[in-house]
Amino acid sequence: MPGRLLCDSCLRSIPYLTTQFCPACDTSSVLGFSNHGCLQSSSLDQLYSVCWYRKQVVSLIGAYKYGHSVRAVASVFRDLIERATSEDLVFAWDHAVFVPIPLHPKKRSVRGFNQSEDIAHMLADIFDGCVDTSLVSRTKNTVSQTTLSHKNRKGNVIGAFSVHTHAGIDSERPYVLVDDVVTTGSTLEACAKAIKSETSITTINAFTFARG
Repeated sequence: MPGRLLCDSCLRSIPYLTTQFCPACDTSSVLGFSNHGCLQSSSLDQLYSVCWYRKQVVSLIGAYKYGHSVRAVASVFRDLIERATSEDLVFAWDHAVFVPIPLHPKKRSVRGFNQSEDIAHMLADIFDGCVDTSLVSRTKNTVSQTTLSHKNRKGNVIGAFSVHTHAGIDSERPYVLVDDVVTTGSTLEACAKAIKSETSITTINAFTFARG
């Protein structure tokens, strides 16, 4: 149909994740929560992703970051996220605080927006939660993780985040980091570790639109 970003056939072929994976050992787990015995191996307690970083998903994310139809792409993202949201996840993240992975100010200035922040607002609407953009800032202008080998990605984000404690922190609520894509998990892990070391928040979950 003219004007649509994805036809019905493309929508049906979106590679949704049919299982989620433990953020520490990368084996299947319920809703992506850490498996028994893995809680000390990662700063992330849960990692939930909508779909695999393949085919149409790669194009969608590219269009979101660098295209000119941001609103149209955002509506597709919202629809796909809602399709992948289970009742169990709604219960687990009810009234959650969604924390978008921040861009460095220079990178944000060039792009004009942070797509992870947009996704966080979608999630806050779906889960009746809120967005906290003041908790974490990016103080190191890292090179894109996609340009690095898996071995070098962890070192690339060491010291990349600064945590800002504030009176609005409520450790009784679920805290969920939000990013567009996860591959090795190094960025999410570094951010979660920084938050846990500087605040009273003891549980950090994560959401990504795609998994590489």
